[in-house]
Amino acid sequence: MRVYRLPLTLFVFGVVGIVLMVGAADVMFGYWLSIEPDATNGVLTTRGLAQQRGDVILGGAMLLIGVVLFLGAVAELIRRKPVVEVSTEGLQIDLGTGGDALIPWGGIESISSAVVTDEFDGSVHEHLVVELIAGYMPPDASFAMVVDGSTVLVDAHDWSASATEVTLAAQGALDHSRRVEAALNYEPPSIVWTDTTQDSTPEQDVGAPHDSDEEPEATPRDSSAADSDGSDEPEETEESDEAPESSGTESQEEEESE
Repeated sequence: MRVYRLPLTLFVFGVVGIVLMVGAADVMFGYWLSIEPDATNGVLTTRGLAQQRGDVILGGAMLLIGVVLFLGAVAELIRRKPVVEVSTEGLQIDLGTGGDALIPWGGIESISSAVVTDEFDGSVHEHLVVELIAGYMPPDASFAMVVDGSTVLVDAHDWSASATEVTLAAQGALDHSRRVEAALNYEPPSIVWTDTTQDSTPEQDVGAPHDSDEEPEATPRDSSAADSDGSDEPEETEESDEAPESSGTESQEEEESE
């Protein structure tokens, strides 16, 4: 997530710079709106010389401030550098006064937003509140106001996103960083394997019969085969009974023929 300054704020800075440069030209030599130094017949009086020196000093200061504001606003509009960036490395902040400052996630305890009253002008602005881990301080903390040595307050009144939105995104990135760090530092528990194959001999019951002592069961014959065997025996008996009858008949026929 990247947060930029509001373009309207930068535009206002540029307009103010132009107004200051035009006012400087008017004060120093234009005198369109300002009062000219005292002069008599075109010659500056002693008071006029003093007024001229004051006008030159005032005009020079106005010109310098106007140029800085105008060029800074134009450069910021063209460059569009984020003032706050939520990255995988940490929270990077750039407010233009102390350069870039990166606060790694490992040095942040918590992130929140709050409305803070400025003790100098009494204005009320929304701030990003970064609670640092005890004993940690960023290398460059001149970009924001540090309170109690462990709390960093960053003014967010001219950001393109609210401090609450930045807080939610930063808190999510902070939680993700902590989960990744915990996963990288995770050590699985050690497992000890014991060999129990030698102690697993099966025990036999002394009173139980062994397979060798058991008698084989008689296999029942097929009922169909038994029926077929029984049916054949009576047929053989009938044939044997018929054989004597036929022999007796033949003997009787021979006797009659004789």
